[in-house]
Amino acid sequence: MPPPAAYQQRVQLRKAQLLLAWWGNTETVPLAYRYEADDLVVTVPLDREVWTSLKMLQAPDFAYVYLEFDDFVAVQSEQFHWLGGMAPAPSPVNWAEVTVVHFGFRGGASVDVRNGEVGEVSLSVRRPVSKRLRVFDDRGVPINDIALDGGRFWSRNNHCGFPAGLEPLFAALRTNREGVVAVPDGEFEYGFRIKGDAARHASVVEPTPIDEGSFFTAFIDGPELVVRVRRHKRVTLTLRVSIAGKPADGVLIGASSAVLGCGAGTGSLGRTDKSGLLRVPDFYPEEFAAICIGNVDGQPLWSSEPPDDQGEITVNLPDKAEVGDVQVCPVN
Repeated sequence: MPPPAAYQQRVQLRKAQLLLAWWGNTETVPLAYRYEADDLVVTVPLDREVWTSLKMLQAPDFAYVYLEFDDFVAVQSEQFHWLGGMAPAPSPVNWAEVTVVHFGFRGGASVDVRNGEVGEVSLSVRRPVSKRLRVFDDRGVPINDIALDGGRFWSRNNHCGFPAGLEPLFAALRTNREGVVAVPDGEFEYGFRIKGDAARHASVVEPTPIDEGSFFTAFIDGPELVVRVRRHKRVTLTLRVSIAGKPADGVLIGASSAVLGCGAGTGSLGRTDKSGLLRVPDFYPEEFAAICIGNVDGQPLWSSEPPDDQGEITVNLPDKAEVGDVQVCPVN
């Protein structure tokens, strides 16, 4: 890559890496580079056999190239798979051997490389500019009580589905009165997570989130990215439980989360009192897939989707029902 016009020195490379991803693992590997006169040249291996020569037990599933400079914004290539490796393919094949690697940078030059070939891509760098997120609720009102973690995103390849390849750029930045937070400039995909007390009962709507609705990825092509967040509806949940028409004291009300990520995804809302009543004043229906009562064998005696509105749910269990402390609710 040559230096930009009017830049009177070589482009200084701070970091050159391969960003690798396997199922359940990610890793970074330094890349070799050199200067040819004032041009910076970075060498990228594309053949799967390079991993055999390094005595790795498994070749990475895919990779990116990441370049970080003095004075200019960092860039990250598009995702690519290895020559001789396997890549996703349309059904019914699903997987196919890679015979051509398409390598390039988003919005820039690219090249197709086959086995035994050497490809070349010329990359132009640019100075940093101001970038920001602007966060609104679902009514279009700026949200000024939410915090965000942000980073450079490159893989969510792990068993729990949460990002394994996320290089942090900032943590717990709070939006201002206009719902704005400034972010570092970069030519890469960002990953953001809303957090803090205000985010406990809220979900990202736009851009489309992944996982439990608090994490999302996006490119920021212009000066501003609009983020829309929906605050979850809060109701008072009231359950009245009886056995053969008599109030049932101490019945555990189980609950299953609407988002089953890492962890059990289950819990309990509490136990009924002597009058067979359980009242949950701060209940968020969309955060739960089901509520239930189980028997001593761990099977459901009663289950239901959570109600959308406030009101009392009456549950009358049959005579001689053997109620147990069951927290796992069936989810349709």
